[in-house]
Amino acid sequence: GNNKLAVMAAAQEAERRGYNTIILGTHVEGEARHIAQVYTAMAQQILTEDNKYKMASPPCALIAGGESTVSLSSSSKNGKGGRNQELALAAALQFHYKKLRNVVLASVGTDGTDGPTDA
Repeated sequence: GNNKLAVMAAAQEAERRGYNTIILGTHVEGEARHIAQVYTAMAQQILTEDNKYKMASPPCALIAGGESTVSLSSSSKNGKGGRNQELALAAALQFHYKKLRNVVLASVGTDGTDGPTDA
């Protein structure tokens, strides 16, 4: 699939549905769990800050594209799932820990797969 095209389509649909839409970029790279931490921090900032310099006001959609990775340790021989699942689960844990409500994260692949397993 085409990352930039997918990001633009998502942004247009979010805007059509009434969300304040921000494209964070189409070249986001790094470990999926670290990207999740950044996205969680952004959501927390949006929900808790109230000043004229805030990134966006709810309801909003932060949209990004890129290539996340998952590094397995040498002892992790039976890892299942893929980078989108890792990113989403890491974010969900952070949302819970930080008590963030009314936040949704979707991590999708334009190629239609997420890793080499059926997890």
